[in-house]
Amino acid sequence: MRDLEPFDKDGVLDQIAKNQRKKFDKLFAEKYRAIDEEFAINSYKTNWESTSEQQYRLFRDVVNAFSPNQSAHGSNSGFEATIANPLAEFGDSGADVLLAMSAPTGVHLCFVSCRVSGERYEEWRQEVARTEALIQPDDHREELKRQIECSDLRIRTVQHLTLTRAEDVFDIDMDVMRTGTPNFYAIWELIESVVPPEVGDEGSDEEVERTIRHREGHIEHSDLADIGREGIDTMGAVNYDLKYCLNTHPIIPIGEVCLGIYLDNTGKEEPKEFFEGAFEEEYREHVYFGEDRDGLDDIIDTKTGNLLDTALEYGIVTDNPDDLKEREYRIQWESDEAGDIKKMVKRKFFKSKAPQEMGELAFQRAVDEFDSDQLGFGDFD
Repeated sequence: MRDLEPFDKDGVLDQIAKNQRKKFDKLFAEKYRAIDEEFAINSYKTNWESTSEQQYRLFRDVVNAFSPNQSAHGSNSGFEATIANPLAEFGDSGADVLLAMSAPTGVHLCFVSCRVSGERYEEWRQEVARTEALIQPDDHREELKRQIECSDLRIRTVQHLTLTRAEDVFDIDMDVMRTGTPNFYAIWELIESVVPPEVGDEGSDEEVERTIRHREGHIEHSDLADIGREGIDTMGAVNYDLKYCLNTHPIIPIGEVCLGIYLDNTGKEEPKEFFEGAFEEEYREHVYFGEDRDGLDDIIDTKTGNLLDTALEYGIVTDNPDDLKEREYRIQWESDEAGDIKKMVKRKFFKSKAPQEMGELAFQRAVDEFDSDQLGFGDFD
């Protein structure tokens, strides 16, 4: 008999009378058998793309918009993306990236958290409050300035931002959001719009514009406030120094790392094989954490170890000696086209999630069909 507990997110099983439980279990089994695996894979994929992938895209939007590259629109404010996961070695701040502006009179800081799902406003507030608390100690400030190479400057302003999608904040109450958050806290939204082809060029594809714009709250620095009100084009530059952060869904960095390893090994014997140390080294290649940030080493070691375990669990890589010739691990994909690696990583991940997704879908369908008078009543003894 399949254990249904992992699929019961709302405590429904506790409401079913004991003399009705076998009937429910039988109904669940029928629903489970009726679900096509490919349907479950696509269901999970759709949910992942609307949540985890969207949150990752927000991160890329802000680091691209504030790239040091001169074509980056956001950098016109003087603020630039500097390091990933600021203050993470001191505690769980939740900040994904630090924007900073250096001037002769001091340095201005802006901590950015990229989040989706407007139903989790309370978590946003808690993250901002934690970040504000972590930046208060003098030793934390001095260490952060050193990491962004501004040790000789004093911190003039500290700004906090939550970047989210426009659809996630349509009903936000800033009076509630201000409770327990710093004075200099604001919410920016990502607006996506489709631009049709110009007249006479109807055969070309539509273009998608992604613009960051100020939504609510207070921005202390006038240049940052002005560009937020105007709207920030995210498409003008690409930031290759910050491809992900510690908070990014595991499948994203695993794909980047596997691709990087394969490209680095091109021309060598067994280019799909690698040593464990190469995995961490490649992970660090795609994200900048700051100068000599030794306090983060243990966190990164744990992170890359977890990522490698995840890759093993989903069959993305193998450590089976029978499959290896020269090194400790091997990327498990048959193609020799480097462009296929990220697709392979996602495909194996989604397929591995199919049984769980089938169980959750079957459980919900069983609950929907189960007679309402059989929930919460009956013989519980």
